[in-house]
Amino acid sequence: MSPTTTRKWAPPSPRRAPPKAGEEGFALKVRTYGANNGEHFWLVEIERAGGRYSGIINNEPVYAKQVKAGQRYEFGDAEISDWLFMRNGKMVGNETMRPLLKQLPKEEADEYRRIMETP
Repeated sequence: MSPTTTRKWAPPSPRRAPPKAGEEGFALKVRTYGANNGEHFWLVEIERAGGRYSGIINNEPVYAKQVKAGQRYEFGDAEISDWLFMRNGKMVGNETMRPLLKQLPKEEADEYRRIMETP
């Protein structure tokens, strides 16, 4: 990302501002680096300290061997690839899922669309 590029969103963080009524399940999708060119993971329980973030890896690695589910992982803004949270039972964010909906079985794609705030 160039110095003149700005992000259109700020990573959701309960520490940045208290969640509003009905908001929960804040997560960031983060790219890890290492063997096999890295992998993207959803992280929960996000904390920020000294300009860096950390969170708990919330899914099982497929390719990355340097991390594991349940591990606290530290990262910066450049590694963030997506975000999501739930608002009144509907998913907000998770934009990286949208292109994948066409590849999923119809029933699974319909379930994701059902829970998305803006399908």
